Amino acid sequence: MNFTIDRDVTGYQVKIEGDLDLYTSYAIKDEIKEKIIPVPDHMHVDLSQVHYIDSAGIGLLIELKKNIEKLGKTYTVNNISDEQMKMFRSISLDLILGESLKQ
Repeated sequence: MNFTIDRDVTGYQVKIEGDLDLYTSYAIKDEIKEKIIPVPDHMHVDLSQVHYIDSAGIGLLIELKKNIEKLGKTYTVNNISDEQMKMFRSISLDLILGESLKQ
């Protein structure tokens, strides 16, 4: 697993490659907590290179949304594969993340 967190004029771009699971979720969360103070106007999470997501990864996506939006900022999860979206719908994650999801 590899991930990058880059900042541009609109906010942070988080790109994850590999699996988004129990082990990687903690690493990503820890680094995000370190880097994102203060929170920018926007956080974009790119799942285009994610091959597997478990419950910890789903929890991370939900936690990020809640934390970012609680501060009045925007949050999106982009480049979701058809397979990932199918899984999101099967557990109603598409309803929880709502308009944050962008295929």
